Amino acid sequence: MSEKDLDWLLHELGQLEERGTGQLLPDEMLSAYRLGRLGEDEMRALEARLSQDREGRQKLAQLAGVLERGPSPKVRERVLSAFDEGVGRQPPVVRRVSPAPWFRHRWAASVALAASLLLAVFLVVNGPEPLPPSLDYQVEAYGLAQERSRPEAESVIEALPETTIRLVVTPRELAEQDVEFGLYRLDEDRLLRLTTGAQLRLEVRRGSAVFEGRAGDLVGIEPGEHRIFIAVARPGELPEPQRLEEGQQPLEVLSDNGLHLAYAQRIHLVSHPR
Repeated sequence: MSEKDLDWLLHELGQLEERGTGQLLPDEMLSAYRLGRLGEDEMRALEARLSQDREGRQKLAQLAGVLERGPSPKVRERVLSAFDEGVGRQPPVVRRVSPAPWFRHRWAASVALAASLLLAVFLVVNGPEPLPPSLDYQVEAYGLAQERSRPEAESVIEALPETTIRLVVTPRELAEQDVEFGLYRLDEDRLLRLTTGAQLRLEVRRGSAVFEGRAGDLVGIEPGEHRIFIAVARPGELPEPQRLEEGQQPLEVLSDNGLHLAYAQRIHLVSHPR
């Protein structure tokens, strides 16, 4: 297969038209697929459907915050590698005219396989759309007294274990509605995401967020200084809990090379007010 034939193949995969099912895939199913919440059989069935459903692929790309477009060089290399492994190293020569009948069945199977690979690899390599570079937030913390975060340093607030902590996260200039907020704490070498609910309340309004909960529920009851972290990301893209490798810093891990925004807040836990 020549270089031109390979380029043509990738173009066809990127522009593959569905034959039309007349049924739209629900957002809930596509979101579950993106978050890895489908079973293996469900995932394979959905990928088979996506290989013939251009509208479904476009909707999945939109949910991921990316635009469906032609493959990048990295995607091209990985799809070709997977294609070679799936259909053999010496396929028949692909011409720019309609393929012969004996080739069509093999082509259809290959397209179904490679088209789903193209979509999956595209989302992995290109990833979600980053937040606007001008987006930035201010964190105001309320413990025994109020503190406002400063760009050059992390602020520190004092609290008793039963003190209600309020973290108010507001955009400095540009307000972005399509974002999600998460609160994390460091437990030895593990970065944990705190679950919102009865003990940790979260209110999001007009691009701002307010976290509220007892200091003891956020950082424990051990006196001393503790750090919690706020992450801002596209919906469904908040960082997962993870173990930090040696030398890794929580803010660097949460920001993920600038894909997300991350802020730190120090809480000095005391046994009695000063």
